Amino acid sequence: AKQDLWISPIWNCPIGLLMVFVVFQLHKLYPGENIIQYSEHIMGRFIGKTLGIFYLFYFLHNSSLILREYAEFIITTALPKTPIIVVMAGMTLVSAFAVYGGVEVLARAALVFLPLFSLPLLLVGLLLLPDIEP
Repeated sequence: AKQDLWISPIWNCPIGLLMVFVVFQLHKLYPGENIIQYSEHIMGRFIGKTLGIFYLFYFLHNSSLILREYAEFIITTALPKTPIIVVMAGMTLVSAFAVYGGVEVLARAALVFLPLFSLPLLLVGLLLLPDIEP
């Protein structure tokens, strides 16, 4: 994309908003059901269950790719002698605890970690102000 990288969010934003709108409308039509349950109502039992299985395997596959890429990044940058299975197991365990704890645990963790990560960045930015040449 080179200099035209800014165009990508402009193209993707309406598509993402349309997807959120469709999912929200489906949620209003079928309250209390998940996507697999209301796909059975919309497309029939066999096609709905088949689509649900594909949907679950897609997210399983996508999540495993993300886990592998992030573990390789951690090993490359910070833990070069650690086996990848240890890093992946640690990340999976932390994610499982966060999901088990619910949204409140994620929100409280964000309250703790946000200042820890944003204050050093703010400090670096302030210390670089004298060297900035607009």
